[in-house]
Amino acid sequence: MPDPSALGADRAVLGIASSGEPIVAFPEFPGGAALPKLVVRQRTGQGNWLQLGTPLNVNAAASVDNLSVAVSGEQISVAWRESVGEVDPSRSLFVKRWNPATQTWVLLGGTLSTDRDLRVSALALFPDGGPLVAFSQGTDNFVDANLRVKALGVAKP
Repeated sequence: MPDPSALGADRAVLGIASSGEPIVAFPEFPGGAALPKLVVRQRTGQGNWLQLGTPLNVNAAASVDNLSVAVSGEQISVAWRESVGEVDPSRSLFVKRWNPATQTWVLLGGTLSTDRDLRVSALALFPDGGPLVAFSQGTDNFVDANLRVKALGVAKP
């Protein structure tokens, strides 16, 4: 698999696996697609990029941005915002965790927030692998913004 930058990737976020290999999450525009697919790839010891599972998008009709990735040991979680619509878009925040046993991404907590102005700020993992996500919600370009922190309180797979 080629380097992610050769595939129309934009706004990548980076984590490091316990093996020392990089893990990168980014919205990819395959074949010049109008809407991105959110993918996660890990560099292997042989220097190749391995895609982890299928794209993470919850809504195929949404754009993807405000990414954050957290890696602890073999635990990998990704948070992102999906937006639908050009004028006053509907926005939703999601977090998924990689399950290495089933080779799939697991949605945690459903839609964590829906707000007209919503931004992911940070993602971290508790020692048990449960994600903690921080995000901002506001109106009118964040004139009246609030920071939210949500623990998803799930044990590692």
